Amino acid sequence: MQCECQSRLNEKILQAVKANLPKGSLEPKAELVNYAFIMNGNSMDTRVFLEFSGEVMVPKRGGGLKKQKIKQKITTAYCPFCGTPAENKDKE
Repeated sequence: MQCECQSRLNEKILQAVKANLPKGSLEPKAELVNYAFIMNGNSMDTRVFLEFSGEVMVPKRGGGLKKQKIKQKITTAYCPFCGTPAENKDKE
């Protein structure tokens, strides 16, 4: 991602978690998940991804149907928080 939303939001999330912890709590950690490293030519980018799941009935070899789970990830082309394009078009 070209923006600073991930680090900025991670800090805000951590502060919100700290505010709700009881006194004496030590070393709280909290961060956004669903960020992936994407190889783009000779460079690596960070992208937000959405995960979806579902089910489908597929034919069995011996006849009949069986339920099969579907689980996929989709990367975003833009930051969902600020709208900045995910890919840096100015890279060499």
